[in-house]
Amino acid sequence: MDAWGLMLQGRDDEVLVPYGSDMPDIDFDPLAKLGRQPTEPYKLLPRMMSSIGMGIWALGHISEFLGKQETRVVRVPKEFLDRLVKTTRAELRESPLTNDAEPFLSESDVLCAWWTKVATSHLPRTSRSYERTLVLNNAYSLRKPLGGESGLLPTSSSCLRTADKPYLSNAVGFINVVGSVADVINNPVSRLAAQIRSAIRELGTRSQVETAAAMTRSNRLKLPPFFGDTTMHMVTYSNWTKAGLFEVDFSGAVSNSEARRKELRGMPVYIQNNQSGFVLPNGFVIPGKDSDGNYWLLGYI
Repeated sequence: MDAWGLMLQGRDDEVLVPYGSDMPDIDFDPLAKLGRQPTEPYKLLPRMMSSIGMGIWALGHISEFLGKQETRVVRVPKEFLDRLVKTTRAELRESPLTNDAEPFLSESDVLCAWWTKVATSHLPRTSRSYERTLVLNNAYSLRKPLGGESGLLPTSSSCLRTADKPYLSNAVGFINVVGSVADVINNPVSRLAAQIRSAIRELGTRSQVETAAAMTRSNRLKLPPFFGDTTMHMVTYSNWTKAGLFEVDFSGAVSNSEARRKELRGMPVYIQNNQSGFVLPNGFVIPGKDSDGNYWLLGYI
C-alpha cells in the first residue's frame, strides 16, 4: 500500500525493495525451516482438540457455516474507548490478577475483551450455557518474534514501515485464550483483557511460535491446532491497526484539491472488509483506527 501511494506521487525511487527479491532462488522462503526444531511443549497442549473433536464441533455448527451470514460495522468512538481503557486499567491495578503497580493493557486487549462480552451477551443465561468453554482466537503477526538480526524475518518490528526490506507474504499465527462463557459474562472487562495480554506474553515467544508451527506441520491437512472442546463457543479477531491502513496516502490520485481537512486529502475515511467462501462464525475484523482516533470493527454473524 505504501509503494502504491509513492508511485501515485511519482516517487518510484523511494519504493522499498521487498525482502528476498535479490535472491537468485525464485523459491526463496525465509520460513521454510520454521517448525522443524521445536524446543518446548506448547503451553495449551492439554486443551488441543483432536481431528475427530474438531469434526464434531464443525458438525454442531454446520448451519452457521453454510447459512447466510450478515455483516455489521461498528464505529467505536475515541472518547468511549479512552474511558474504557482508563477504567479497565484501574480495575486491573486493584485486582489480584497482577502485582504490577502499572499493569500494561493495550487498546486492542481492552477492545477485544469488551467486544467479546458484547458478542456473548445473546447466549442463554442457563447453567448449561455458562459451563460452555469459550475460546478467543486472536490473529497475531509473527514478524516480531521471528525478527531481529538472528531471526527468520528482516525486522524486529511488527510494523513494516520501519523495515528496510519489507516481507510481503503472510506471517500470521493465532494467540488463543481458553476460558468459559461464565468467566466472560460474570467478570469485568479487565479480567479477560488481562488474560489476552498474558496469552500474548506466554504464547507469542519465539520458542512457542516454533512449537505451534511444528504442530501445523505434523497435521495431515497442514491445519493449525485448535483448542477447546466440542461444545465451545468461539470468537475470532483479526486486528489490522498496525498495518496503518487509515494512514495510506493516495493524495497523488486526487484531482480536486479541495478537502474538508487538507491534511487528510487522499487518506481513507472508511475501510470495508469483504470475505467469501469459508467464514468463521463470530469472526471480527478491526481495520484500524481512523484519523480521529475512532476504531472500526466489522463482524460476521
